[in-house]
Amino acid sequence: MKGWADSTDTLLAGAEPLSIWGPALRLLFGTLIVVVLLVSARRWLPALAPGAVSRLRGAPFAEVLGRQYLAPRKALLLVRVEGRVFMLSETGDGYRTLAELDTAPPSFQDSIERASSKEPA
Repeated sequence: MKGWADSTDTLLAGAEPLSIWGPALRLLFGTLIVVVLLVSARRWLPALAPGAVSRLRGAPFAEVLGRQYLAPRKALLLVRVEGRVFMLSETGDGYRTLAELDTAPPSFQDSIERASSKEPA
């Protein structure tokens, strides 16, 4: 009577030698297909749906309208956040809100230059 080990030896003796090339080639081919699909989706998505990429990126949360440096690591910033305009101070410790403006001036740089060029009365 044959035991379990004898039947295993018989099955292995009659089988073909195992090769790693079959599974390796299938894995390589599958990976190649996934990469080609990802690259083609990235390439053709803007052409198929022009607004899709911009909707995915979305509008920026905050937009810096202007920055005036006062000293190293110190500046005034004019920032628009969700339609509201704020003047911030930037220091080495962080940012602080100075004021909320009703509307943004046409040019922040021009506003700062005009304010600094005025002589005291």
